[in-house]
Amino acid sequence: MNSPLIILQARTGSTRLPNKMILDFYEGKTILEIIIENLKKKFNPSQIVIATTKKKEDDEIKKIALKLKINCFRGDENNVLKRFIDCAETFKAIKIIRICSDNPFINNKYVKVLSDHIMRNDYEYISYKWDDGSPVMLSHIGIFAESMTLDFLKKISNFTNKPIFEEHVTNFLYENRNLFNFKFLNIPSYLIGKKNIRLTVDTKEDFNITKELYKKITLRSTFFETSDLLKLIDETPSIIKKMQIQIKKNAK
Repeated sequence: MNSPLIILQARTGSTRLPNKMILDFYEGKTILEIIIENLKKKFNPSQIVIATTKKKEDDEIKKIALKLKINCFRGDENNVLKRFIDCAETFKAIKIIRICSDNPFINNKYVKVLSDHIMRNDYEYISYKWDDGSPVMLSHIGIFAESMTLDFLKKISNFTNKPIFEEHVTNFLYENRNLFNFKFLNIPSYLIGKKNIRLTVDTKEDFNITKELYKKITLRSTFFETSDLLKLIDETPSIIKKMQIQIKKNAK
């Protein structure tokens, strides 16, 4: 494979907001559908796969994959690390991009940057960092992804079998940086000081906030940039206040 495999992890069994992947988010489309349609603007559909579980309830996830004509892999429900490894091996992928499917505002431009970097370099892992050096994937911003090699995931699996690291696929790196060859790219300047923004969807409140934002920004322009979204948020103090409450309740 000359390009990384883009793996979206998705399931219906979220404890904080069950079925969030199949709820109507905007004009009959789910968050998952919006993310995939966005990714298709920069990537070939053959590069994209949804990694879900073998549970009967997740037949609905597979239906979305079939509808959008992308691949679907079904694996371990609780050991997400194993699910990713098995998925990559099934599709013979040496390098992958991991995307959390609860981020409706994922920016495909930054996903493309990661794709280019991981294919051109020998790093085991590449993602973005805040201006204070902390990984964006530990925040609530919800617009970035992370790229890595299959060997990177296998190394983590060999180093640990703690459930926390099997569920949160790349967190082992953040606590054991000396074990890996990695790189963190700088966030764009317009995001500096924006750690108070929460665009990921874990709860019903998150769902309602992001749904409202998506409707408002789409009415302004179908082809909006992340910077446009931030301007809209800045114009709506009540939304920032709601985000702050959710950040405090759902600290990573």
